[in-house]
Amino acid sequence: MVQVEIEEASRNLAELIARAASGEEIIIAQAGKPMVCLVPIAETPARGVSGGERGRRLPNGRNAVSF
Repeated sequence: MVQVEIEEASRNLAELIARAASGEEIIIAQAGKPMVCLVPIAETPARGVSGGERGRRLPNGRNAVSF
């Protein structure tokens, strides 16, 4: 897992996307505070999240969100 500041991410977005697509987890921070995470999309579509599950913590520590 790598953390980069938003300004650096903006300058190197294509490289960071390629790294995330190859399996690396990239955290983008603002003033040292983690804001978002770049991760690869699974090849098989994930099951949608029902309204009751939205916002619940998943085992990996992230929130359940539907797209």
